[in-house]
Amino acid sequence: MAPRLATATATEKATATVAPSPALTPTSTATLAKSQYTVRAGDTLFALAQKYGVSMAAIQLANELGESTVLLAGQTLTLPTGAQWDGESPFWSLHVVQPGETLIGIAQSFGLTTRDILRVNAIADPAQIRVGQPLVIPSDSLRVAAAPPKPTSSSAQVKPASGVSPVATPSPRPATTTATHVSVTIPGDVAAWPNTVVALINQKRAAAGLPPLTLSAQVARAAQAHANECSTRGWCSHVGADGADTRTRLIRAGYTPSSYYGENWVEALDPAQAVNWWYNETPPNDPHRKNLLNANYADIGIGIAPAEYGYYFIANFGTR
Repeated sequence: MAPRLATATATEKATATVAPSPALTPTSTATLAKSQYTVRAGDTLFALAQKYGVSMAAIQLANELGESTVLLAGQTLTLPTGAQWDGESPFWSLHVVQPGETLIGIAQSFGLTTRDILRVNAIADPAQIRVGQPLVIPSDSLRVAAAPPKPTSSSAQVKPASGVSPVATPSPRPATTTATHVSVTIPGDVAAWPNTVVALINQKRAAAGLPPLTLSAQVARAAQAHANECSTRGWCSHVGADGADTRTRLIRAGYTPSSYYGENWVEALDPAQAVNWWYNETPPNDPHRKNLLNANYADIGIGIAPAEYGYYFIANFGTR
């Protein structure tokens, strides 16, 4: 299912296609010893790579994760240990070649050269890459490819220290609205997603040299109540059906923020897509990204509920 897109158009991909050829992976992966690890709540792919002295790419390859960095509590991973690729870093990750992509375009999107990618993937001929092939991206920091287009149903709200009231992004309202706070059922595997969202956000913060956010039960309660309401009424904004703003909803949940609080929301298919929509904004038009990387926030709560397109992801931030 394609993401819901904003009016801004996506960056056009290169029209050249890559030649079909058997996928190649770094030859040294065959020399790696393996161990088993059960994912715990709060684990991130990057943290495990650091702990076990391998790259994220090595773990992704060993577990056929493709380019996904999402881990779920209880998931069993095969962790390569021992010999590493020459110069390997925990920041190295996978990118799966998409239709229409070229090696040059992929390299440019990650700020690399084609030689960088060919070397670490032990590929002598650029024509030997193919659609669907996982390529190791030898980054020296946590990076993602060029930002995707922003979805229409995505919005951020920030409360600055100056005391100026935040302005919610306008959304069409039904003819009649009432405050509805109902329980919305989500599948069992999705129930673990709030921890995954927090872990992914903290991964972005760590890469920026910021401390992690602490999961607050009260902030999470406010976020989940708003997600439930958005799911029930079939549309979302920063304003509740009864007119309540983010601060009001936080206080209702037992959390009274100081001068700093904020909210992101988006309709997305999974935690990685939600966080990437928020993070992959280009400054200075990056309110979602600013919320993720706000050094003044200490607490976070995530709410998730079914939407027409995947799920509503609500992230509330605050400091007492």
